[in-house]
Amino acid sequence: MIDWYHLVLFLHILGVLGLFMGVAVQLISMQGARRAQSVEAVRLWSSVLRPLGRFMLLTSLLILFAGLAMLLEAWGWSQAWLDISLVLFLLTGLVTSRVNSAHGRRLGSQLARAGAGPVSPELRQLLTHPLPWTTTITTSTLAVGIVFLMVMKPDWIGSLLTVAVAVLISAAISGLVIRQGGTGPAMTPQDQESLSASQTANRR
Repeated sequence: MIDWYHLVLFLHILGVLGLFMGVAVQLISMQGARRAQSVEAVRLWSSVLRPLGRFMLLTSLLILFAGLAMLLEAWGWSQAWLDISLVLFLLTGLVTSRVNSAHGRRLGSQLARAGAGPVSPELRQLLTHPLPWTTTITTSTLAVGIVFLMVMKPDWIGSLLTVAVAVLISAAISGLVIRQGGTGPAMTPQDQESLSASQTANRR
């Protein structure tokens, strides 16, 4: 017979798997939009972000409530790895949701005004903005750190060292990804001509 703890643990792990899948899809979508050379392609890549946001919310709630159930009934509040994991999860979720939601609204507004044609410098600047990239990469790296804490169950010193290492790794990866984005694809002469024509038509 399946006991309640292992059932809740299964739901907790299921939520974690969903979270990592969602972050992977988000990063792929962001990379595709950043490399796109037309507004239509950016719209296509960005179209997954709204349903993905709802999926990420559901997985986060599943992780949170299943984790709280195990904490209250089995582990208590005296475990360093568990307390730090909970704080990290809530903090990263809050920061990431606020940053990505604000960035998504700005991107949607820019796409609504863009019409069609090549990507404008203003839209390109939004697609390569370092803040959403940093928060998304940091979230995924800290999530790996939380999984490490859950498996190894270290004391306070070990838990804090895990967080520090995860932050350093996320900073290194974020810096590399942002630098690569700063040298994004240049517009061809045809793209520049189309952009110039589009801007002239908009001014009229």
